[in-house]
Amino acid sequence: MNKLTALETFKIDVVFQETIQKLYFLDSLKSNMGSEMSEMMSEEISRVMTEQRNLEKKYARLGQQRSQLKGLQNKEKLQEVIEEIKETARELKDSTRALCRVLKDNPDINGNQIKIRNDRMELIAIAEDLLVQMKDLSYQKFKDTIIEGHENNEKLGKLRKEEKELQTKIKNITTEHNEKDEESLLEFEETEKEIKLLEKTLNDSKTDSDLLLKYLQDKADGEEICQLRGFEQKETVLEDEIRELEDKINREKQVSDKIKTFLLAKKQELENEAEEWDVKNKQETDKLTQEIKELEDKRKEDEERHREVQAQLENESAELERKKKEEEAQQRELERKKQENIARDNAARYLQDKWIWWDKVGRGLSKKGRKGKKKKKKKS
Repeated sequence: MNKLTALETFKIDVVFQETIQKLYFLDSLKSNMGSEMSEMMSEEISRVMTEQRNLEKKYARLGQQRSQLKGLQNKEKLQEVIEEIKETARELKDSTRALCRVLKDNPDINGNQIKIRNDRMELIAIAEDLLVQMKDLSYQKFKDTIIEGHENNEKLGKLRKEEKELQTKIKNITTEHNEKDEESLLEFEETEKEIKLLEKTLNDSKTDSDLLLKYLQDKADGEEICQLRGFEQKETVLEDEIRELEDKINREKQVSDKIKTFLLAKKQELENEAEEWDVKNKQETDKLTQEIKELEDKRKEDEERHREVQAQLENESAELERKKKEEEAQQRELERKKQENIARDNAARYLQDKWIWWDKVGRGLSKKGRKGKKKKKKKS
């Protein structure tokens, strides 16, 4: 759909050729207009902005000066500075309004003309480029340019919206700042009232404080005299105690010297005894060392003998164990033979009992049996 017919191309070419000529004509007419008006407006704006900057510097200087003025001696000067701050704030507010009004009523004509001229030349370039494209009966590049322009306009709209929001925020912040300044001034005025009230209270109580001070001074003087007398009495008592302590110290020193002499003599005596004990200790140590050596040798001999006795005991124990096993074997053999004898005796006794029974009973039964058999044979 980006192709055009030859007739459509011709019509568009005629229209755009005429448009380009008119744009060039407008550019030649507007090139030298508004220079004097622009200079007048720029001078007015510069003057208002200079006044605005001076007032801002003055306000900052007065604020710093107010923070440095403290104490009752600077009260009058502080009040003058506060009044000057109020006046400067009012002038600064009026100057800000005037600057806004001047900027609103006097736009940047020179800048606007440059912007219009640039936009016009850009439009001419787009039109000429379209004429070149239409030689091929196409306008795709022109279409892309228009779409890009729409997108740029949308971005510009967003930027303007953001700028408007920022201006609103700046206005709100400025309003809050002014309100805080007014609140600080009110607080300062209230503080001034409190200071005046305190000064009045101070003046009223000054007389009472003077009387109280005189009374306290007289009372302190009397107490000081009483304390001095008491101190003199205590000083006398302490001097007596010091003399007694000095006498006591002298006696203690004499006793200490005697004790020291006695202790030195005792120390020498103990040192001599210690030397004697060292000699005796060495002799006893040597003697005990010799005895320990002899005992050690004897212990070794006893250990050797103990090992021999232990070996002998082990041999005897092994021999006893062997004999015990032999006796147990013999005992078991005797027990076996005894059991065999008992079994033979029991068997013999059993046979003997059977024989006795046969001899007494069985034989008779055998005879009766034979007789019965004979009777049966006879009957038959």
